[in-house]
Amino acid sequence: MVNSVTLHDQDFHAWTLQQATLLRQGRWAEADIEHVVEELECMGASERQELICLSVLDSPGHALSPQVVD
Repeated sequence: MVNSVTLHDQDFHAWTLQQATLLRQGRWAEADIEHVVEELECMGASERQELICLSVLDSPGHALSPQVVD
Protein backbone atom coordinates (compact mmCIF):
# COMPACT_ATOMS: atom_id res chain seq x y z
CA MET A 1 0.00 0.00 0.00
CA VAL A 2 2.09 2.87 -1.35
CA ASN A 3 -0.08 5.59 0.20
CA SER A 4 0.43 4.19 3.70
CA VAL A 5 4.18 3.93 3.30
CA THR A 6 4.29 7.60 2.37
CA LEU A 7 1.95 8.46 5.23
CA HIS A 8 4.15 6.42 7.60
CA ASP A 9 7.09 8.63 6.69
CA GLN A 10 5.18 11.93 6.57
CA ASP A 11 2.70 11.75 9.47
CA PHE A 12 3.30 8.86 11.82
CA HIS A 13 0.31 9.63 14.04
CA ALA A 14 -2.10 9.74 11.09
CA TRP A 15 -0.58 6.49 9.81
CA THR A 16 -1.12 4.75 13.16
CA LEU A 17 -4.77 5.85 13.23
CA GLN A 18 -5.28 4.67 9.66
CA GLN A 19 -3.69 1.29 10.37
CA ALA A 20 -5.75 0.80 13.53
CA THR A 21 -8.93 1.50 11.57
CA LEU A 22 -7.98 -0.90 8.78
CA LEU A 23 -7.08 -3.67 11.22
CA ARG A 24 -10.25 -3.19 13.30
CA GLN A 25 -12.31 -3.48 10.12
CA GLY A 26 -10.45 -6.64 9.08
CA ARG A 27 -9.10 -4.94 5.96
CA TRP A 28 -5.78 -6.80 6.19
CA ALA A 29 -4.96 -6.53 2.48
CA GLU A 30 -5.06 -2.73 2.70
CA ALA A 31 -2.97 -2.46 5.87
CA ASP A 32 0.72 -1.66 5.80
CA ILE A 33 1.60 -4.95 7.52
CA GLU A 34 5.37 -4.62 6.96
CA HIS A 35 5.55 -1.32 8.84
CA VAL A 36 3.01 -2.41 11.48
CA VAL A 37 5.18 -5.43 12.31
CA GLU A 38 8.32 -3.28 12.31
CA GLU A 39 6.76 -0.78 14.70
CA LEU A 40 5.52 -3.53 17.04
CA GLU A 41 9.00 -5.06 17.15
CA CYS A 42 10.54 -1.66 17.92
CA MET A 43 7.97 -1.05 20.65
CA GLY A 44 8.74 -4.41 22.20
CA ALA A 45 12.48 -3.76 22.10
CA SER A 46 12.02 -0.30 23.64
CA GLU A 47 9.86 -1.69 26.45
CA ARG A 48 12.39 -4.42 27.15
CA GLN A 49 15.27 -1.93 27.22
CA GLU A 50 13.33 0.34 29.57
CA LEU A 51 12.68 -2.55 31.96
CA ILE A 52 16.36 -3.50 31.91
CA CYS A 53 17.38 0.10 32.64
CA LEU A 54 14.86 0.39 35.47
CA SER A 55 16.04 -2.86 37.06
CA VAL A 56 19.65 -1.65 36.91
CA LEU A 57 18.73 1.71 38.42
CA ASP A 58 16.84 -0.03 41.23
CA SER A 59 19.65 -2.45 41.99
CA PRO A 60 21.39 -1.96 45.35
CA GLY A 61 24.62 -0.05 45.06
CA HIS A 62 23.83 1.64 41.77
CA ALA A 63 24.87 5.29 41.78
CA LEU A 64 21.34 6.47 40.90
CA SER A 65 19.39 4.08 43.14
CA PRO A 66 17.69 5.65 46.18
CA GLN A 67 20.03 5.85 49.14
CA VAL A 68 18.94 5.51 52.75
CA VAL A 69 20.34 8.33 54.82
CA ASP A 70 20.47 8.02 58.59
